[in-house]
Amino acid sequence: MLMYPLLVALGVAVSAANKPVLRIGTLLPLSSTPLGADWVTANADKACRLAVRHVNENKQLLPNHTLDLSIRDTKCDIGQANYDMFQQLVSPLDKRPIVLLGEGCTEVTDLLAGTIVDWDILQFNFLSSSPERESASTYYPLLPPENDLHWARAKLMMELQWNHSVILFQSGSMWNANADSLSKVFSNVSLPAPERHLVVEGSGLSAVFKKIIASKKRILFGLFYDNVARRVVCEAYKAKISAPNYVWIFVGWYTPDWYLSTSGTNCTSTQMKEALDGHFTLDFIQLRSDYSAMTLTGRTVRKVIDDYRNMFEESTDKPLNETFSLYQAYGYDAVLAIAQMLDRVAAENWPVDSLMQSSYGDLKSKLELAVNSSSFEFEGLTGRVAIATSRSIDIEIRYVRTIEPDPWPPVVFRYNAENQSISPLFQPIHWTTADGSKPLDAPQNQTEYLDQGIFIATTTIASVGIVLAVVMLVFNEYNRDKRVMKLSSPRLNTLIAIGAVAVYLGVICMGLDGTFYPISSTSLAFCYMHVILLTIGFTLTFGSMFVKTWRVNVVMKRSRMGRSNFKLTDQILFAVVGVFLLVDAFLLGLWFGLNPFDSKKERDRSDFNVQYFHERCYTEHSDRWSYIIVAYKALLLAFGVFLAWETRKVTTVSLNDSRYIAMSVYNTVLLCIVAFAFAFIPTKGWTYILVSITIIIMVTVVLCLVFVPKVYILLVEGDKAVGVGGRIIMERKTSGEHTIAKKSDIKNLHKEDKEQKLAIKKLLDEQNLSDETIAHVREQFQLDLDHRDHSNSIIVELKENGEETLPGTSAEFATT
Repeated sequence: MLMYPLLVALGVAVSAANKPVLRIGTLLPLSSTPLGADWVTANADKACRLAVRHVNENKQLLPNHTLDLSIRDTKCDIGQANYDMFQQLVSPLDKRPIVLLGEGCTEVTDLLAGTIVDWDILQFNFLSSSPERESASTYYPLLPPENDLHWARAKLMMELQWNHSVILFQSGSMWNANADSLSKVFSNVSLPAPERHLVVEGSGLSAVFKKIIASKKRILFGLFYDNVARRVVCEAYKAKISAPNYVWIFVGWYTPDWYLSTSGTNCTSTQMKEALDGHFTLDFIQLRSDYSAMTLTGRTVRKVIDDYRNMFEESTDKPLNETFSLYQAYGYDAVLAIAQMLDRVAAENWPVDSLMQSSYGDLKSKLELAVNSSSFEFEGLTGRVAIATSRSIDIEIRYVRTIEPDPWPPVVFRYNAENQSISPLFQPIHWTTADGSKPLDAPQNQTEYLDQGIFIATTTIASVGIVLAVVMLVFNEYNRDKRVMKLSSPRLNTLIAIGAVAVYLGVICMGLDGTFYPISSTSLAFCYMHVILLTIGFTLTFGSMFVKTWRVNVVMKRSRMGRSNFKLTDQILFAVVGVFLLVDAFLLGLWFGLNPFDSKKERDRSDFNVQYFHERCYTEHSDRWSYIIVAYKALLLAFGVFLAWETRKVTTVSLNDSRYIAMSVYNTVLLCIVAFAFAFIPTKGWTYILVSITIIIMVTVVLCLVFVPKVYILLVEGDKAVGVGGRIIMERKTSGEHTIAKKSDIKNLHKEDKEQKLAIKKLLDEQNLSDETIAHVREQFQLDLDHRDHSNSIIVELKENGEETLPGTSAEFATT
């Protein structure tokens, strides 16, 4: 085995003894570098040497010349590379290189490409895709542009249905350009713009990682050399940014075990493995898949691999596609490209020997003419190589496990650069999550809707309220000619019942505006409906109750003053309620016209993998409009409280709603305070329950206070049970009890009776009743007064001092 390469080398040396030597000035980073990028090209020079040997053995390529490599180690250092390049270009003519090959580090390549233009010497590169040919006319990269890798990254995101990502990149023109290019590609494929963070050497990363955690994005693109990558991954691990919750995506040209080195970090190799378990790498394919394809040197791909193994004693345990690294295969093809170019010059009867003695300017024009020819192409290890046209090379995407490492990480996706598509291979991805599922790129957004049971229960209660309101409405209409109903203004009672129905319907609509199911263009109408129904329903219920009390107040005052010409008919009261409604319509019209409703999702809570949202009706400045509506309703309630105070001395039960108004307002205010106190509970279900129950209780209490006493009187006591007293005298029986009344109270009571007789007469006249009905009501009212004045159940003795006790007497007080 050892004799074979030795004999071959001796044979080549003998045959080349009488041939002119064409030197390729080779600049390669072969040793450790200041950047720590020790991936460099420790074996790429071997592939170049093998290619030179194969070219020299081939009798069809440069049969009259011998290729040779003049290799210098640049250490990936700009100063060293400049020195090595200068030493090669000013060497004696017989040792001067005819072309340059390399360099490997992108920053160094950028600088050299700009400098070499002034020397008029061609530069071939198989390690870096930068800069673009437009910026350096003598620069010929065999690698496709780095932009192809960005397209593969974007397609990988789309294939795995990931959207949210972060780019971490180190300082430097190359990395800045890559970050910009990747962001632009994401924009072109309609992916959300990645969050970008610059990693500055020597600075802490805690602030960067806090921002990443706050953004909740978990796909991390690392654009840096391996030494920076180790430090960033270590600090990320300390910040709890690691596998399996976060997924790293790196370039594919790091050495296989780059993460095991802990140099420059404060992490152990075990921690680095935990941080990186299940990351992706991307790079151009290493070898063409057809191993039987014939290369330019007359050897098949398989034969080239075998020669490499024999020449450098490589292990035969490696798969064929793992024998050559990416840059070894491209290094081999780069030497073949140079040989093809020089052979083309010789084929055109240009004396290559004389070209070696001429200036680089003359040499450049001849070589460029050859290499830029459209027919300049050949078969290499990486596929068909063409210089004049842009080359599309497929990209391999590998999934790397570090805790249970695979010696040869599987290729799980292949990106077809020609048609910009990605396809999964047959290698399954064993995700590192606990359940084996694909990691999330960010917490999933989950919209929570109201539980159907809650909605159905609330709707059922509101429906019962609607039935109650309808029953009260029917009862009111059926008994509207009864004395107790007539005195309470039955037409306004009808408006109260209708307002209650509107409020109940508004509660139901609240569950149909995104609370129960997603808001659509159709269901958006419920956003408007529930506001309209609640607003108008409140006005009808409370406004109607207040205006009929207002009529009692006005009539009582005018009766005391002896002014009875002015009439407050039902039509006038309807007009007042109409004014209230017009104000509602004006405010709602302004609201909906200036700030129409739309749907909006708001976050309720979140855990590591899920963010919970609820959907609601949204309008800009909704708080301001709500405050305006509430302020208007508060004025209406204040008006009701004022009327309740003014009519508090009216003793006729059917006329005096002051107590009910006070109870209704108190109930409304109390419930609103309770609802407001719990309004900030961050759960849509609880908010809906509290608001709905509050509204239902509020309107039901008002409905019961207005109608239930009248139902009781008509069904239990009868229509004639209506009295005008009650403030002082009550019906009760006691044994052995003395009953005392003040003389002044008796006088006041008779005075009020006279006033209320006139008031009731006035009210009956204003409601346009029939003569028969008015006579019946007056008759019953007079009977009540006579019953109270002459009741034998009242035993009162008056003395000059105003009171006296009657011993041993039981008292019965008349019902009023």
